[in-house]
Amino acid sequence: MDIKLKTFFSLIGIAIFTIMFLVLYEIFRLYQVTTELSVIADQRYEMILKADELRQSSDDLTKMARSYMITQNQEYKDAYFRILNIRDGKEPRPKNYEGIYWDLPKGQRDILHPLEKNSSLEKAMQELPYSEYERQMLLEAKINSDELARLEQQAFEDNRTDFTLPTSIALLFSPQYSLAKTKIMLPIDHFLTSIRQRTEHDIIKTHSKVNNIYKEITFLFFLSAILLFMVVYVLRKKVLKPIEYLHNTILAFKNNDANIQKQHFYQDEIGQMIEQFFQMKKRIDMDNEKLRHLATTDPLTKVYNRRAFFDIANSFFILAKRTDVHLSIMILDIDFFKKINDNYGHIIGDTVLQKLVGSVEEKLRESDIFARYGGEEFIVMLPHTDIDAAQHVAQKIRKAIEETPYNVDSKDIYVTISIGCSSYKREDSSLNEVILRADRALYKAKKNGRNRVEVII
Repeated sequence: MDIKLKTFFSLIGIAIFTIMFLVLYEIFRLYQVTTELSVIADQRYEMILKADELRQSSDDLTKMARSYMITQNQEYKDAYFRILNIRDGKEPRPKNYEGIYWDLPKGQRDILHPLEKNSSLEKAMQELPYSEYERQMLLEAKINSDELARLEQQAFEDNRTDFTLPTSIALLFSPQYSLAKTKIMLPIDHFLTSIRQRTEHDIIKTHSKVNNIYKEITFLFFLSAILLFMVVYVLRKKVLKPIEYLHNTILAFKNNDANIQKQHFYQDEIGQMIEQFFQMKKRIDMDNEKLRHLATTDPLTKVYNRRAFFDIANSFFILAKRTDVHLSIMILDIDFFKKINDNYGHIIGDTVLQKLVGSVEEKLRESDIFARYGGEEFIVMLPHTDIDAAQHVAQKIRKAIEETPYNVDSKDIYVTISIGCSSYKREDSSLNEVILRADRALYKAKKNGRNRVEVII
C-alpha cells in the first residue's frame, strides 16, 4: 500500500462525493416515485369521483323524475332540470357535488354546497387521464344517461298534454326504463373494474420502483460502511501507527536514547517524513560525534585533551578506591621545548609534538589514558599498575625518545623528556592528590638535570 496519502484521500473524497451524489439521486428518484404514486392516487380518486358523479346524477334524475310524477310537486321538476343543467355545464356546480343531498332545504343546501363556476361533467372527465377504454365506457354511460333523461322528459310531456298520470308513471317504472337504467350502470361498472385493475397495476409497478430504490440505497450505505472501514484501517495503518512511531522516536531522540530502531512503513508522505528524520538524525549524530571528538580531543596531537582526561580518569580513580587496585599517573614534559620553537619555528615545534605523541603511544597499552596536559606537557594514567611498573614504562618511553631523532624538513631534531610518576594510596581522597605528587616528581626531575624519571610515592 505505497500509494501516497494525498492520492489515497483524493480517491476517498471522490468516492464519498460519488456515493453522496448517488444517495441524493436515489432520494430524488424516491421523491419522484412517491410523488407519482400520490398523483396516481389523486387522479384515480378524481376519476372515480367523476364516474360516480355520473351515476349519482343519473340516480338523482330518476329520483326527481319519479317524485315529480307521483307528487306533481314542481320543486322536484325544478330540481330535475337543475341537476341536468349542472351536469351539462349550464348552471354553476355546487362544491362537493358528490355529497349533495337534494332533499335538504335550499338555504341549508347552499350553505353546505356553495356554488362554483360552470363546468360540465363531460369536460371535467376530459381533463382526467382516463384510458381510451375507460373514456369509451364513460361516454357510453353518458349517452345512455342522456337517452334516459329524454325518456323521463317524454313522461313529463305525456303527463302535461294527455293528463294520463298512471300511464306516465308506468313509463318511469317500465321494463324499458329499467333497461335504459341498466345501460347506464353497466358501462360504469366496466369502467370501475378497468380503473381498479389499472390502479392496482400502477401501484404494484410504483411499489416495485420504490423497493428497487430502497435496495440501491441500502447497497450504497453498505458500500459506505465498507469505505468507512477501509478509511479507518488505512488511517490506523498508514497514518496513526507511523505518526505514533515518529512521535515516540522524536521523544527518544530528544532524551538522547541511543537505542532508536528504524522501522520501515510505506513510501508515502509520512514514510518520507520518517526517512527524512533518520537522515537528519544521522547527520546530527555525525555532527555530535565530531563535536564530541573536538570536545575531548586535542586538535594538534589527536590525543585526549585535559577535560576529557579528567572525565575518564576520575571514573578509574573511583573504581580503584572502591576495589583497592593499583593506579599510577605519569606527567611528561619536553625538555627545552621553547628552544625548538625559537630555533625552528612553531610549525616544526608542532610537528615534533605530533611525532613525540606517536612515540609515546607505541609504549602504552590500549587501556592506558594518554592526554595533552597543557603546552608541551602530557599526562598518562596507567590503570592496574603499581609504581614500579609505572616507573619501568616511563623509563622505556624516556629512552625511546632520547634515542630517536625526529626528522622534520630534512633536519634531525633530538628531544628529551622528563617524567614524574606517582601512584594511588588509600588515604587519597581525590585524583588531584595523585596528580599533584606526580607533578612534584616532574619538578624534581627537571631540577635534577632533566631527561630522567623521578618518583614520589
